[in-house]
Amino acid sequence: MKATEQILSFHRNGRNLYISFQKEPDQQAFRSMSTVLKDYAGDTGRLFLDVRQLSDTVSHGTAHSMQYVLKKSGLPASSVYFKGQAGFSLAGNGNRVLIINKGARDSSPENEAARKRFVRRTHKCSCHGKCGDKCCKVTGGPCCSEKH
Repeated sequence: MKATEQILSFHRNGRNLYISFQKEPDQQAFRSMSTVLKDYAGDTGRLFLDVRQLSDTVSHGTAHSMQYVLKKSGLPASSVYFKGQAGFSLAGNGNRVLIINKGARDSSPENEAARKRFVRRTHKCSCHGKCGDKCCKVTGGPCCSEKH
């Protein structure tokens, strides 16, 4: 008897459902996915489809089958997220694609401006060290003017 290779795995985290694909899904994998989505249909969370293991160019038939299964699931298109480059060819109208480039930073002016909003800024307490232990209104701790 031949052991079947696992194509997809899934888990839940709160109301969200995560499905990971290890290789391009076949019809049996789509049937399994459809069954999982039917059980999940009553929840109002998000669906994350991790397709980072798939090649960037998936077949047209796979993309069509994916969109068909997602449409039949009854989930709102805006709550379906694809993780990975292959998501661009698998996603239907209204789905979102998440791309994470580790190590590569986008230094466009828009991203730099957004990054600066989250930079920790140094500050000085207005008491100039006279209030002691709990005066800092920013950190809630000792006065930062005293360098505690």
